[in-house]
Amino acid sequence: MSDFGGQAPGMRRSRSTLDKQARLLVGDSAFVCQIVDLSLSGVRLEPVSGLQLSVGQPVIFEVPTAGSAGASVEARVSRISDDVLALRFEHLNRSAENGLEAVLARQGRLLGALE
Repeated sequence: MSDFGGQAPGMRRSRSTLDKQARLLVGDSAFVCQIVDLSLSGVRLEPVSGLQLSVGQPVIFEVPTAGSAGASVEARVSRISDDVLALRFEHLNRSAENGLEAVLARQGRLLGALE
């Protein structure tokens, strides 16, 4: 599977809004964050107070799913602004993709392609 879940870089996937918390692992530190919207190619989060990141920085994004261990995905910071922190997923394996699909199926509200 490609690093973009079978989709070429630069292509947009449908995103779903979520009212769900997740964890962002940065080095040895973990931060609780609020998901704004999620797709199989990335996630937008509300900014996390006290978290200093830079565009391109690698992180681990973890989101719990009901009845399973959840999804843990390698990601890179793709955008930082006053109102959003955007991550692009990398190396999305089948297990992580299945976990994200489970979250989207149970809790997501489809937005359609954004950006």
